[in-house]
Amino acid sequence: MTNRECMSATACIEHAEAQEMVQEILHILNEPDDLHACIQRVLTILRTRTGVDAVGLRLQDGVDFPYFVQDGFPGDFLPTESTLVERGKDGGLCRDEHDHVRLECTCGLVISGKTDPSNPIFTKGGSFWINDSLPLLDLPSRQDPRLHPRNRCIHHGYASMALVPIRTREQIVGLIQLNDKRKGRFTLDTIETLEGIAAHIGSALIRKQLEAELKRSREALRALLGSIEQAREVERAHIARDMHDDLGQNLTAIKMDMRWIARALGGEGKNPDPAAIRARVAAAIEVVDATMVSVQELSASLRPSLLDSFGVAAALRSEIRRFQARSGIVCRTSLTDALPAMPPPAAMGLFRICQECLTNIARHSGATRAGVRMGIGDGNVVLRVHDNGTGIPLKFIDDPASLGLLGMTERAAALGGQIRFQRGKRHGTLVTVTLPIPLAVGGES
Repeated sequence: MTNRECMSATACIEHAEAQEMVQEILHILNEPDDLHACIQRVLTILRTRTGVDAVGLRLQDGVDFPYFVQDGFPGDFLPTESTLVERGKDGGLCRDEHDHVRLECTCGLVISGKTDPSNPIFTKGGSFWINDSLPLLDLPSRQDPRLHPRNRCIHHGYASMALVPIRTREQIVGLIQLNDKRKGRFTLDTIETLEGIAAHIGSALIRKQLEAELKRSREALRALLGSIEQAREVERAHIARDMHDDLGQNLTAIKMDMRWIARALGGEGKNPDPAAIRARVAAAIEVVDATMVSVQELSASLRPSLLDSFGVAAALRSEIRRFQARSGIVCRTSLTDALPAMPPPAAMGLFRICQECLTNIARHSGATRAGVRMGIGDGNVVLRVHDNGTGIPLKFIDDPASLGLLGMTERAAALGGQIRFQRGKRHGTLVTVTLPIPLAVGGES
């Protein structure tokens, strides 16, 4: 029995009821509920209004298209049918000549967009529909457009089936599936109505994904701002402690030496001992020298003077020397001085990102060697920092809770550039920062 022969049978929904169903679904999709809850409610309406035995919605998840929600399919059907990807004997993914993952059976055919509109079981919108599925079992393999047809829907007794693709910006990201054990359950008008609903679902997907991304970005920004403020407080406490413990003690020692010298020169009934005074003066000078070093270290930690005087390459060389002395990690460098004139925010941003990378290497990597390279490539200033440590865990790279990485990413973005974090092929981590030329003048110094 062909689709045309079955069109005289009872249709799933009448025109007026179809319009009412569409309006009801649109109302749900525009509500602020999370995506899963919205789609579950939509499927409930579809199944109720159409009266079919089972309805499901597949959505893209990586390279596969499992059921996102479903209603009515038997428990022994879902475990085998939820995945669509073709796998080789070794369990690896199979790909076509365009390097796309191959998807099996009729669902895979519709999602891959390989339907033939000249065939009556397909529509111009890329949907599949049939009112009597049994003849598909007798279809010669050379005439079957499907990759590895499973026919499990047919073996479960579903005679009427419809598969309607869901698109976002012309890309197919899933499908709506309706199955019924009775013949003649669909008409072309019904399928076209479902295609309209699928288009609305696609639009809702884009909107809700953007809303979710905006929510995640706001949460990440709040967390980042909190982390920045906490880091500032920690740095203030560190500076205050250094000033008290180092500068304060040194100044107290100098004051004591000066008082001793003043008393010695004052006589107090005794002739001053020149040798003792010279020793006290020498000790005071040593303390002054140590204080000057401490001030220089403190100043360099706040803002390296070399950055303003000699540029980012010179400032990085100085910072790398300090990094090696503190950590004991050998760091090879290749830093070109032939950089374009960089605005202060861009120079400081690049310096701070490299400084954060070196700090992470010392704290987390367990590395014994590191390297910093900076040069010009494809119209960009490119900074690469790598190490031979344990390597950054992949789960941290895109984790909004990784505030250190997020801070570096936002700093690069503020300068009009980008940053990429990668695990090495064998070990270690590679961080690549790319800033365009002419460099952005925005950002925070």
